[in-house]
Amino acid sequence: MSRIKKAKIEKYYSKVAFIFLGVALIAVVAIVYVSLAKTVITIKPSPEAVSTSFEIQVVSDEVQNQMSEIALSGRLAEKSIEETKNFTNVTSQHQVEGKAEGTVTIHNNYSSTQPLVATTRLLSEDDVLFRTKETVTVPAGGQVNVEVEADQPGEQGNIGPTRFTIVALWKGLQDKIYAESSTSMNSGLRDVTVATLQNINDAKEDLASELKEKAIGELSREIVKEHSEEKILNQAVTYQILDEEADIEPDTEVNSFEVTSSINIIAAVFDEDELFEHAKQLLAEQVPDNNELAGTELALLQYEIKSYDLEEQSAVLKVTLNGTTYVKLTSPIFKRDNLTNRDKQEIKTYFLNFSEIQNVDVKFSPFWVFRSPSLKDHIEIVIAK
Repeated sequence: MSRIKKAKIEKYYSKVAFIFLGVALIAVVAIVYVSLAKTVITIKPSPEAVSTSFEIQVVSDEVQNQMSEIALSGRLAEKSIEETKNFTNVTSQHQVEGKAEGTVTIHNNYSSTQPLVATTRLLSEDDVLFRTKETVTVPAGGQVNVEVEADQPGEQGNIGPTRFTIVALWKGLQDKIYAESSTSMNSGLRDVTVATLQNINDAKEDLASELKEKAIGELSREIVKEHSEEKILNQAVTYQILDEEADIEPDTEVNSFEVTSSINIIAAVFDEDELFEHAKQLLAEQVPDNNELAGTELALLQYEIKSYDLEEQSAVLKVTLNGTTYVKLTSPIFKRDNLTNRDKQEIKTYFLNFSEIQNVDVKFSPFWVFRSPSLKDHIEIVIAK
């Protein structure tokens, strides 16, 4: 074989070798790319509220054992309490003119002393009637100062110094026993305060609330003394107002008034944790498909006594428990077939179309990767609550 022909053959095989080497290199790069490419998608789900409401009976152990439906073991406790309290929450209506007041000197120019009781009528020369504020005795031949006020409020009582006739005296003595003023009588303004119906009702409500708290405290101490493991649950307390009354009628002009109330509280005594566990089971049944219960707590448990029977020592509770749910990873939303070979914005747009998703974070690796891998098992989804 000639040298020229041999050189041509070697050159041809060299080209083939380079081609195979290039293909192999590309294959290696592709394999490395595929094997190392990874996408981590962190999802912050939108919380969804879930709630359950139901009624349950509180009964004695004996009755509970005979019942087919679920009931709480417990009993009723009661306490009566009565109290009277003074209230000053009256309403200031307006200012009115008061009765004119002043001082007079009563002269006795007769031979005998003259007693004059409080409210003795004194008539001025202008026929304006005044009354004494206290009982006095005027000595014979002497005089006594006494405070007086007009019989009626208003400006007509604003009179100057004058002489007064003592109306109740025998006319033959009225010129010997009489009164005189040396200064003017003046009336002032005063605030009229009345206890309105609203004032009275508010006072009754306040007192009932105070009595309820006081009764709960006393009943709690009694229960702990008898059964140290039991306690009063504030939500499981109701009360009856046995009697309540105010010592005045509405719209009476007063500065204060008294209210007397008597109440009877009824408490259902049971294991609150047992109620909570039953409520959680029912709450879990309300969780939608593809969601999971994120959690709830005792503080979210609400209940009240709907009805009770003191003779049977039983009560019916109305119960509500609230919680929060989140979408699960098993939801079709997270099917990885929908996420392959997408860039960051496409992945975010896909997830944010669902109301169950609040926010999305996408990270590619290694650093040169800008799209999610075509292999779905290289896509990791993390739910961050």
